[in-house]
Amino acid sequence: MGRYYTMEKHAYLLISDLHDSYKKKENRYSYEDEIRFVKKKLISVIQDLSGKGHKVFLIFMGDVFDTGYRDVFSSTIANNFFIFLRGMCDGMYLLFGNHELTYYSGNPIYTLIQNIESEKVRGIQNKMWKPQGLFQTFSVVDQITDGDTVIHFNHYGTRLSKPVSGKVNIALYHQD
Repeated sequence: MGRYYTMEKHAYLLISDLHDSYKKKENRYSYEDEIRFVKKKLISVIQDLSGKGHKVFLIFMGDVFDTGYRDVFSSTIANNFFIFLRGMCDGMYLLFGNHELTYYSGNPIYTLIQNIESEKVRGIQNKMWKPQGLFQTFSVVDQITDGDTVIHFNHYGTRLSKPVSGKVNIALYHQD
């Protein structure tokens, strides 16, 4: 009788610059409705993939929040959404974008990170912006290795990653 091995199925979802915001934007009909649509679709895709036996990992490509929040209620709702989302998937990663660095004050992203694992981001980190999270909702790393595949994170304002020999290399960028 032969042996049967099942390979674990991993799905990585890339979420482009969300620019989540509680503010109305003059050039949009209803920015809040647009963001709500994206969030509902993301939940639906996670549920679909999980239901098919995939481990689901989310990679946010930077600029999760458009700017800092001044309204505590809106900030808390935004924060809670990402904590909820983290509970639905097997991992959530953040590629640091320019908005994570530029809009520190009141930016909920820093309450969703307990520590920054990325040596590249720590190398450009200043004393002003530092993680404030009680637990790690988003992981900020330089790379993910999954089998023979390496996903490289080229965070905003950092040096570019070099490919790993003998591996399939995928590079993600939030660079000028």
